[in-house]
Amino acid sequence: MIAALTDTADLDAEQETLENESEVVLGLIQKIISENAQTAMDQEEYNRRYDAYSERFEAARKRLAEIAELWQERNAKKTKIRLFMANMNSHQELVQSFDEELWYSTVDYVTVYEDKRLVFTFRDGRQVEITAELWRAA
Repeated sequence: MIAALTDTADLDAEQETLENESEVVLGLIQKIISENAQTAMDQEEYNRRYDAYSERFEAARKRLAEIAELWQERNAKKTKIRLFMANMNSHQELVQSFDEELWYSTVDYVTVYEDKRLVFTFRDGRQVEITAELWRAA
C-alpha cells in the first residue's frame, strides 16, 4: 500500500523525458547561436527561433523543478507512513483507550465550528467531518 501511495515511477519517467528534451533544446540553442555568429542571418528570424527555444528550455526546467518538489513530497509521505506504521505496530494489542502519543502521531489539528461541527485534519492531509448529531449520539 505504501508503494502505491508513494510511487515515483511516473515522476521519474517524466523527469527523464524532460531532461532529454532540455539537452536537445540546449543543443538547438547552441546551434542557432553558432549559425548566427558564422553567417549573416535575418536577425528577426534568429530572435524568433532563439526565443522559442529559450521558452521551451525554461518550461522544461520549470517542470523539472516541480517534479523534484513532488518527488520529495512523496518520499516524505512514505517516511511519515512508515513511522506511523511502526508506531501502530509497537502496540501489542488493540488500542481500547485514549492514547496521547497515537493521537499526536495521527491528528494534525481539529477545527471546531459554531454549528458544533468538528473537522479532523490528519497528518497525511485527509479530513473527516463529524456533525454535532454524530458526536452527541456517541
